[in-house]
Amino acid sequence: MGGLFKKGDKFNLNKKYFKNLEAYIYGKDRQVFLKLFKNKIKVNLSKDLRNTLKLIPNLKDIRTKVTVLFSPSAASFDQYKNFEERGRQFNMLIKRYLPIE
Repeated sequence: MGGLFKKGDKFNLNKKYFKNLEAYIYGKDRQVFLKLFKNKIKVNLSKDLRNTLKLIPNLKDIRTKVTVLFSPSAASFDQYKNFEERGRQFNMLIKRYLPIE
């Protein structure tokens, strides 16, 4: 997830339901998101989407099914012209880093 935090957005996470989740957060407001998720789920920070995907451990070596949910949860104007451009970038990068069968 990443981008510009939208004032008023709420992320009501209950730690017991999200113990298996890990967030990869990038963008200008990554520190804002970090404060929201601190002590709830594991958080990894990066400056941009490309470096975020590189943080996922052993991404190319995954032999079992894995779900990568791209949920930016914020405006993309800090790094992209619009959400369509951000989506195209994600699709291109995920194909590069994940073995798609």
